[in-house]
Order: sequence, then structure tokens, then C-alpha cells
Amino acid sequence: MHLHANLLNACRKYVDSFGLTSEDRWLIVTPLTQLTAFGTAFLAGGLAAGSSLVLLESWEPEAALELAETYHVTHFVGAPPMLIDISRSPDLLSRDLSSLRFLMYAGAPCPIEILRRLHDRLGCALAVFYGWTEGLAHTYSLPEDPLEITSVTIGRTGKGWQSRVVGETGQDVGPGEQGEFWGKGPNLSPGYFHQPQFMAARYHPEGWFMSGDIVTANQDGTFTFVARKDDVINRGGQKIDPREVEEVLYQLRDIADAVVVAMPDARLGSRACAFIVPAQDRDIDLPKIQAHLAAAGLAKYKWPEHVEIISSLPMTPTGKIMRYELRRRAEELTAT
Repeated sequence: MHLHANLLNACRKYVDSFGLTSEDRWLIVTPLTQLTAFGTAFLAGGLAAGSSLVLLESWEPEAALELAETYHVTHFVGAPPMLIDISRSPDLLSRDLSSLRFLMYAGAPCPIEILRRLHDRLGCALAVFYGWTEGLAHTYSLPEDPLEITSVTIGRTGKGWQSRVVGETGQDVGPGEQGEFWGKGPNLSPGYFHQPQFMAARYHPEGWFMSGDIVTANQDGTFTFVARKDDVINRGGQKIDPREVEEVLYQLRDIADAVVVAMPDARLGSRACAFIVPAQDRDIDLPKIQAHLAAAGLAKYKWPEHVEIISSLPMTPTGKIMRYELRRRAEELTAT
């Protein structure tokens, strides 16, 4: 459930933080039923700031770039797979995108190599949002933040809101330690309609929303997303952050897309399995991947021990990678 009060609180925060005005033009490329488009672009940009909105019916990177040039778009917000597509589009350098002020993304981590490429080619500011359907974007980076913050962290908690990083014992953990991200503030939904089981699972009695996301708190007030609880790979008691492995995999030119998930193992509990979409006209296999990870200095226990080559990653309609589907496929591979 959402109230006008909690939505207005969030939207006014974004307007103030990003200096949004009626002169802005947003390109919306994700479905309006998803909060990346509805909460940030439509509610904050369109209604709270009075900006113009440009709509794209279905995702096509070349069409998005054409609209951005034609309508002098100032703000683009999308999911990481869309940023990846744009960074690889042959139209990126041929279009006049000088009007673009911000390139914003949310929904999942985006590989550092992709953000660097976009920053170098477009020269506009980059911003990252992190949040939930229950509270819109609870953390975000600011226009003046360097790429080192926008590409690695999920930003800082919005002014006037609260955050905690809670360990397995239920106590807050210190900077650099992993824990579950909890949020609290007037931007949050009051809860779920007639669903007490979900209220008990997600809302602490003291009003904290328990996200189920694993993060680390940094000394500068930012947070670094690690993984969903379900995404962390527990290999014989050693925890593997799949994003860390994926970031290194994206540096290999033979790879277009990569996702690392847990594969059940009778002795260790689970091992890392990499689902790889090869780059066009490129070949990739497990020995080549492991040699690359070794050269990059990644600890051996984090290396994928099985590789599945696929033509494309399974995606939700809102542009998120369906990691649960890939975990299911990994379980089927183990069974066979």
C-alpha cells in the first residue's frame, strides 16, 4: 500500500537532491507499472517537478537513442541491461546527445566497465538508485559524486531517512562488514494490505523495513550492494559474492553477458556456476574463464566450476535478470 504522504515525501526529496525542473525531459524505457519509471520519472520528474516525459513502447536501444536526440532528452533512467545495450549500440556515437544531463539506473548492479564506457562516450553525470516497491529509492548517488561512487556503491540514504546494516545476530555491523539492509522513514509504505504474514516477515516491530538485501556500509556514508540473501553462494562455509565475480567476467571481451549462481553440491553445499552469453563471433569456455580470473587475482574458491553457454539471459518485463530461473536451471544440471 502507498499513501499520498509517503510518495510525496520521496518525490520531493528527489526533486531537491537532483535539482529537477519543468525544463527537464525524461525518456521512460521501462514499464510504468515498475517503480523505476513510475516512482522516479513519472511521479518525481513528471508530476512533482513538472517535467516532460517521452515514452518508448518497447525496448529497442536504437529507438531509444533516436528519441533522446529528437526530443532533446535530459534524463534517461533504465535497468542495467538497457545501459549495456546502449553502450554497445553502433548509434551511440552518431547521435547528438549533448542535451543529456543524467543517466540513471536502478533495479540491479551495473558492471563497472559498462558505466565507464557510457561516461567516457557521453560525458553526462551518472546516478544510481536503490530501493524497493515498499519505499521507492531509499539510497542514491548525487550528480556531483565521482564515478568511483556511482559505479561501485548504491549511494547514500536520503536526507531525513534512516538505514541500518544488520548482521546474523540481529546487531548492527561495522563498516566493511556484510549484513542485511534495513530502512526506515516517511517514504516507506505503511505495509501490505491484509497480508499479516508478509508484514511479519518484512516489517520489524519498531518500523524498520527488512529488505532481504546484503550490503556493506562504507566510511563515507555510502553502501555497497552485495547480493540478495538467496543469491549469495555458500561454498563449504565460504561466502561468494556473485557480483564480484561477474564484474571480473565483464572485463573479458569474449563475454557479452554473465551471471553467476549457486549450483547444488553434495559435499560443499554449493559451487559457483556461470551462465555466459558469448560476444558475437567469440568462443568462450571454462578454462579460458578460469585463466582470466586467475590473471585478475580473484581467489580460486570464487571461480565458477561449471559454465553453461546460453544465447540470452532470462529477463523480467521490467528488465531484471531472472536469477531464480538460472538457479533452477543449475539445480536441473546437478540432477542430470
